[in-house]
Amino acid sequence: KYPYPRWTMHFPLKLVRVFLLYLIVFPLVRIMGKPHIVGLENVSDIRKPLLFIANHFAKSDHALVLWALPGRFRRRMSIAMDGELLREWLYPASGTDWFTRLRLRVQYFLVVLFFNVFSMPQHGSFRRSFAFAGEMIEGGQSVLVFPEGHRSPDGMLQRFKPGIGLLANGLDVPIVPVRIDGLQALARQGRKFARPGEITIRIGKPVTYS
Repeated sequence: KYPYPRWTMHFPLKLVRVFLLYLIVFPLVRIMGKPHIVGLENVSDIRKPLLFIANHFAKSDHALVLWALPGRFRRRMSIAMDGELLREWLYPASGTDWFTRLRLRVQYFLVVLFFNVFSMPQHGSFRRSFAFAGEMIEGGQSVLVFPEGHRSPDGMLQRFKPGIGLLANGLDVPIVPVRIDGLQALARQGRKFARPGEITIRIGKPVTYS
């Protein structure tokens, strides 16, 4: 089964996650290269949950999007992630040695704890994922989805997975597009760190669809 962890929503762990974001994740984003944020005013006055969709190029994309948003969205965000990968971490294949099994499960625990992720299958049914996303929205959480379904190999926007339209229609909340630029140049140059402002995160205006 694909994992849909709810234990991260308990108050003590929600508090732990906020501390981890501000004490570890965001300082690392600053070290990586303090991103320039454009369009923050588009969500500055919104208090209700939103569906954020973003392009996907690097493992740091989750952290960058959270960094760019106001605190009320940072602290109340559920992030859709590759369901097959999460399942592999939580339920390693039979025959996996004990050390690898332990490492994968620790990795699963830390990623879920830090970023409050849930499964969005690449090849299976979307129905359970959509229902879980709906529960998060009803509980006051916003949801972040990378609709390409995987990291782009060259930074160019890939074709969206068809499920994003069904998800947007089912959640019935405003959709905010987010674009991350600058990571492609770092990758081509083989650099891990950017100069301040070299990475740009653009937040679009919320849109709704009938």
